[in-house]
Amino acid sequence: RDSAKSYEENLRTMVHALEELGCVDTGFLERLEQREEQSTMVFTGGVALPHTVQYATDRLTLAVGVLPKGIRSAEREVNVVFLLGLPEQLDEEDNLLIRIYDEIITIAQDSELRERIAAADNYQTLLQALYREAQ
Repeated sequence: RDSAKSYEENLRTMVHALEELGCVDTGFLERLEQREEQSTMVFTGGVALPHTVQYATDRLTLAVGVLPKGIRSAEREVNVVFLLGLPEQLDEEDNLLIRIYDEIITIAQDSELRERIAAADNYQTLLQALYREAQ
């Protein structure tokens, strides 16, 4: 949530918080950075979707970062970061991952919704913005 920091710095902050919670392993950030070198995970529509495999758990991990003022990365503005840690084997979470991707595409295409999400200053406000869209 720090628009004064770069996209990469904000991403590192998010990953370190997930590491402390035991949601991702210590090599997760390095794999993200390697993946970003191959192809940017910052998309049009103000959304970034950094993702890679995580080995800390067998569950999908999703963290949301909001940047109300936006920051530039890969020559694109980013307002919302959806950080995904994918388990090595997805199995029954395959459908969940598809639903998450669908929702992210919807958010990227809806500037009003994206702005409400980016303005969220706490978890409850974020849920309210997302819930209004689901209705």
